[in-house]
Amino acid sequence: MFVSLDKNVKHALYVLLMLLPPFNEFGFLPPGDYELTLSELKQSSLVLPVQGQSRNWDSNWRARLVDNLAIMVEQLWKVGITAIYVDGSFVEEKDDRR
Repeated sequence: MFVSLDKNVKHALYVLLMLLPPFNEFGFLPPGDYELTLSELKQSSLVLPVQGQSRNWDSNWRARLVDNLAIMVEQLWKVGITAIYVDGSFVEEKDDRR
C-alpha cells in the first residue's frame, strides 16, 4: 500500500481526474500504487477533507507532512533517485495525529 511519487511518470486517468479510490472498511487505501506528483498529493483526498470524513480531519497537519516530504524528495532527486514510495499517514484515514 504505497503512494508513488515520480517526477517523470505518466499519470493514469484517475490521477488526471484527481480521483483516488476511497478508504476501505479498515481506513486504508486499497492495495496498489497510486502515482501522484507532490502537488496532486497536496490537493488529493489524502490531505483535503472529503464529504463524509470526520470533522476532526487535520488538513493542516497532512499538508505539513507533504511540505516536509517535498524537502526530502528534492534532496533525493538531486542525487538521482526519482521513484519515492510513501505510506503511513499518507494512506490511512486517521483523522487526527494523536
